[in-house]
Amino acid sequence: MQGKSNRPKWWGSPSMQDLIVHSSALITVVLLLLLWAGCDVPFDPKGEYTEKPVIYLILDPTKTSQFARVYRTYNVKGLDPLQNTEDTQVRNASITVFDSTGRAFAFRDTIVKRDETTRYASDVFAYYTDRLIPSQGGRYSVEVIVPNLGPVTSTVTVPQPYQIVVNGSRARAVLADSLNPCNCIEVSLFGGQGAKGHLTRFFINYLVIKPGQPPLKFRKEVPVAIRRGSDGSAIYDYPKPDRIPYVEYPKELFNAILSDVLTSDPSAEVKAETVTFISHALEPNLYNYYLRAHGFGDPFSIRLDLPDYTNIKNGLGVFGALAVDSLTLKIR
Repeated sequence: MQGKSNRPKWWGSPSMQDLIVHSSALITVVLLLLLWAGCDVPFDPKGEYTEKPVIYLILDPTKTSQFARVYRTYNVKGLDPLQNTEDTQVRNASITVFDSTGRAFAFRDTIVKRDETTRYASDVFAYYTDRLIPSQGGRYSVEVIVPNLGPVTSTVTVPQPYQIVVNGSRARAVLADSLNPCNCIEVSLFGGQGAKGHLTRFFINYLVIKPGQPPLKFRKEVPVAIRRGSDGSAIYDYPKPDRIPYVEYPKELFNAILSDVLTSDPSAEVKAETVTFISHALEPNLYNYYLRAHGFGDPFSIRLDLPDYTNIKNGLGVFGALAVDSLTLKIR
């Protein structure tokens, strides 16, 4: 006895079978048409251009003046942004920073001499206020109004500084006997609440003394490594922002830089008795912006997939903050 089929009653209908076949063919034709039409769409890696304001403002509790710079984005004809030769500074922006109590700090405009004129020759048009000294742990917001582009806003919290400890101490001379097994000057960082990373630098302080003249004070930064270029010349590597809470400076390299300092001017007496360590604690927005802007170390390519980072609502750039700790020690 033949069992009953579980298929729907319409399955054996010739008209329904024809309908299914015709529908499948129609779907295939539609997909092919869409694919063919898509091939005719020109590819533009730049995407659609929309002019936006660009804001740079970094709050620094160690400074009595806070500076900001405002730009408009630009659209070059090709793909290389370096083709742009006109600085798109905004000269009539309105900038106001508010603290957590609602107190407002308005910025004024000023002109700053540009120290690098390879690309742009004009002076830097900047904004500043000398009434705002940010507090550690304080929360601040900014409103920037750019004519014809509307207001942009952002908020940031100033981090706590990292405390610098050198070879396990904040008082011992850097070349004093140490149990550090790395034969290096180890800079350890503690604290830094609210910071995502740090930039820590190491300087030799020295005096150049010439007869009948007042002593001149100088500083020379100590690199973390040295390598040789293709021509055999020395290339020094200096610290970059990092999340690891320590930096190691080889003693051999420090001694070489110290020797260079002491022999830098044969016509004068050169004295180097102290060193200074400076650590900048970077809150997340500033650290993330730096990492995105400098995270691709190839100077010879233009990346079309270069990611962008900003915490500016309706704009670009960064509103960031940092905190600073410094420590000066004797060399011996």
